[in-house]
Amino acid sequence: MPDRPSSPRRSSDARILRPKAICRWSQPVPRRRSTRPSPVFEAIERQTFRVSETPHAANLVKLSGNFLIATVIESLGEAVALVSKDRIDPNKYLEILTSTLFGAPVYKTYGTLVAEQKFEPAGFVAPLGEKDIRLALAAAEKLEVPLPIASLLRDRFLRLMANGGHELDWSAFSQLAIEDAALKTASSDG
Repeated sequence: MPDRPSSPRRSSDARILRPKAICRWSQPVPRRRSTRPSPVFEAIERQTFRVSETPHAANLVKLSGNFLIATVIESLGEAVALVSKDRIDPNKYLEILTSTLFGAPVYKTYGTLVAEQKFEPAGFVAPLGEKDIRLALAAAEKLEVPLPIASLLRDRFLRLMANGGHELDWSAFSQLAIEDAALKTASSDG
């Protein structure tokens, strides 16, 4: 592929590791250097995707991926609140979901945390989740793309952190849907 004369630097690839959607930030590399991924990342990653020649594109992919995970967490929180309100066991409900239509790792991983309300120790603390949603909203504003669900997620994170949830896993905001349904949460049980 020929080099573009107007672009003095290339970016490395965006790397997403499952199930936590950890991304290696795209870093500019000089043109003379190889654009091949480092052997360390090749050893631990499933796949490498070239997103763009610009670093911000890889960052946007990472942010949008975390935005999607957060929407799954919010949806799980709301769905668990709904079934729990009618005394359906959240763990049994999760088993049904993840063994049928929603077998993806993100549903299994975060579904378990939501159903069991187990937010410590944190795999990804709430302030980092809020930061990614805030950055996704900033990118959306710049690109003139409405993201109404991201606005809801930002508010969920702010409420969680205002109530002392800074050290909790980012999935802890799912308990807010349970609180909104006037159900007891693990934190309200004392």
